[in-house]
Amino acid sequence: MKVRDGGHVRNKAAHIAVGVDVEGIKDELGIWVQDTEGAKCWAAVCAELVNRGVDDVLIECCNGLTGFPEAVRRPGGKRPSRRASCA
Repeated sequence: MKVRDGGHVRNKAAHIAVGVDVEGIKDELGIWVQDTEGAKCWAAVCAELVNRGVDDVLIECCNGLTGFPEAVRRPGGKRPSRRASCA
């Protein structure tokens, strides 16, 4: 998306995380706007979700997000478990 930043129009990446509970109810988990996307950005998003109470992930699905698979498979630290993945 294009945003005005310091008097200039710049391209930024905007991502929305949506969770679906076991009853099928969707919840917006957050919106993140970053200068770029990559594993470091996604690692911070995953850490934030864990800190906010996400304790298990059954399926993670994304559409070719750069760095996302690396971030969610990063060893160490507390993070949601993964059972299936599609990219």
